[in-house]
Amino acid sequence: MKSLSIAATGMLAQQTYVDVIANNIANMNTTGFKRQRPEFQDLLYQNLAEIGVTSSDSGTVVPSGVQLGTGVRTASVYRITEQGNLVSTGNSLDLAIQGKGFFTIELPNGDTAYTRAGTFQLSPQGQIVTLDVKVGDVVRKHQVLGLLNQPELVQRLQQEQARLAEMKARDKKLLALRAQRANLEKRSIEANRLRLHSRIKSTTAMAEAQRAKSEEYFAKQDENLAKLKEVTQKLGQTVEERYEHKRQAYSQGLATDTEVLDARRTFFDNRVKLADIELRVHELELRRIDAEDSYHRQMELVADFHAEIEKLDIEASKVDQLDLETVSDSKLRIQEIERNIERYDKQLATKGQIVSE
Repeated sequence: MKSLSIAATGMLAQQTYVDVIANNIANMNTTGFKRQRPEFQDLLYQNLAEIGVTSSDSGTVVPSGVQLGTGVRTASVYRITEQGNLVSTGNSLDLAIQGKGFFTIELPNGDTAYTRAGTFQLSPQGQIVTLDVKVGDVVRKHQVLGLLNQPELVQRLQQEQARLAEMKARDKKLLALRAQRANLEKRSIEANRLRLHSRIKSTTAMAEAQRAKSEEYFAKQDENLAKLKEVTQKLGQTVEERYEHKRQAYSQGLATDTEVLDARRTFFDNRVKLADIELRVHELELRRIDAEDSYHRQMELVADFHAEIEKLDIEASKVDQLDLETVSDSKLRIQEIERNIERYDKQLATKGQIVSE
């Protein structure tokens, strides 16, 4: 299982390397900070076979031997003391050294210390100091040791506050215009809805009235045609009997040709009348179908009106939804800016302080 322990040393070394880099990144904005660099070296080797030893009975000599490494360790972590970037902060007490040298600091016990961090402040006694406390002072937990000047954070806070005021003023005007437009759209939709309801009412009433009138008319016509057909059929029976009687009488010499022809013409005239009545019955049925078709077309028109009303209802819902989304979107954007302002305030109140742990 040596391979696991050897790999573990490599993982620990790599973790140390990542930790050093992370510390360098974390202190990118730390005044006077010098980045660090780790150095590594291999561990002792285990000799499995010495150089020049005999490897068999025939006298074969091992020319190079067998050595097995046991891993890696961190040899050192040193600072790279090179010139850093100079940044203007606008604070007269923020100083920097270009080139070699250190600031000389007097510790509370009278000893002299050296630093490249030139972030100074004024103490209540008017002295230029590095922090509110000095090395060797007794501090309490969570005691504020110093304040940091953060112009970028202050600038962001001011920008967000300006954005908030501008957005509130703009949204106030836009929401008023949106509400006015939504009101006009709703009034137009309601007017169209009332118009369609009126047309539905009038069209339905007209269709029902025409249908009732048509049914009454067709019922009366059916009755008249039925009576006429009954009378014509009875008359036809009589005429047919008379025609047969004349034919028999003619065969016996009791009737003339003219009488037979008259009886025959009367018989066929009656047949024509019956056919005409049947035709009128069929025409009446077609008219009834046309009337019913006209009624259904009017009802389809009413259904179209109802469909248009449903579309208007959907449009009204869309207007309400759009109005709600507009208000919600405005509130969300304002809330987001307010959260940014709150976050910046907290950062200024907490991250702007150096607090003891």
